[in-house]
Amino acid sequence: MIPEHLASTLHLLQRAFPRGIDEAEYRAVLEILYPFMADGNLAVVVAAFTGRDEGVVHNDAIGAQAGSAMAAAVRPVVQARLDAAGFDVWADEELG
Repeated sequence: MIPEHLASTLHLLQRAFPRGIDEAEYRAVLEILYPFMADGNLAVVVAAFTGRDEGVVHNDAIGAQAGSAMAAAVRPVVQARLDAAGFDVWADEELG
């Protein structure tokens, strides 16, 4: 169970990726969401969504700041899926 204040982010990911995400999508999600969330909160949500270890996700989230070629290749597709799932509304809520 994740904290209530992170539920909207988990729901966004579930709407955008109902079948889960592969490695490249995972990296792109971290890059896209990173500017909107604290490292630890991002790790909690993405770990809950993917089933990955929270500490590993936390380290990957920090590393996502540098970008990756793998994520860059799928980033437009990932962004489009997030957009279709309500990313703009979610981002407005996150930025308050």
